[in-house]
Amino acid sequence: MSEALTKIGSLIKNKRTELGLSVKDLSEKSRVGYSNIINIEEGIRDELPEDACLNGFLKIILKTLKLDNYDKLLIDYNLARESQEFINLSNSGRHIKKFPENNNLQSKLDSKKLVYLLVAFVFFVTVFNSFLQNASRVKQEKTDTTAIQEKALNKQIKKKIKKIETDEDVIAEKELESDTNKAESNNPAGTGLRKLSVKVTDPAWLQIISAETAKVIFEGDVKPNSSNLEFSDKQGFVLSSGNAGALELKTDNGESRTLGKKGELVKWYYPDSAKEAYQKARKEKEE
Repeated sequence: MSEALTKIGSLIKNKRTELGLSVKDLSEKSRVGYSNIINIEEGIRDELPEDACLNGFLKIILKTLKLDNYDKLLIDYNLARESQEFINLSNSGRHIKKFPENNNLQSKLDSKKLVYLLVAFVFFVTVFNSFLQNASRVKQEKTDTTAIQEKALNKQIKKKIKKIETDEDVIAEKELESDTNKAESNNPAGTGLRKLSVKVTDPAWLQIISAETAKVIFEGDVKPNSSNLEFSDKQGFVLSSGNAGALELKTDNGESRTLGKKGELVKWYYPDSAKEAYQKARKEKEE
């Protein structure tokens, strides 16, 4: 273990704990590997990269933890490290040649070496930060492009949904008939509320209309792990989706199903009696 690394590692660990950050949190914020942060905090030098790369990691971590004097901390660390290496070399029994008469020259050489180290360190950090910024920018551009594509697709889907008013435009309605009839027998019309829960596995656009009032009770873009997508209505529902395979539905009869394949445009009445109730409510609404 390195005494210099142990000292600065302990400082990092204490500051991280003070800020309420886990090692994983610090790794995500600084982009320094999880195992590298562990080894730095524990002072395990053998498991870490060479000094130039390690200095880069230390500077990034110290800046992430918002330690204002990080430059001085790095200089102190490197001086302590070089001093410890000198002591270790001396204790190993190897002859260390000294030139007392040239102390000023030796001091200048050491200062020059330190300047070179700092220049190399600054260059490495600059290149590394530039790489991280480019990677972040590319990732953001991809995210923005995906969001724009999804928004454009959902806009097209909404236009198509508005045109779906006849049985010819409805996909898989006959295939669902046996299940909806089963729901009718389990929950005859007028004996209680119809219930419908929706689990989202992929991004999609979803519209739920009350069959009793012909009013939209939910409309919008939904994403995986969306919560509280549970609906109830006395007469049932008219469900429209632009990505049928992305939705898993659970109805009154306790059965779960999807309405179709991914990317399919589907309009579904649940139960079958909801269609007549919806058309009636819509006609009354228009009058």
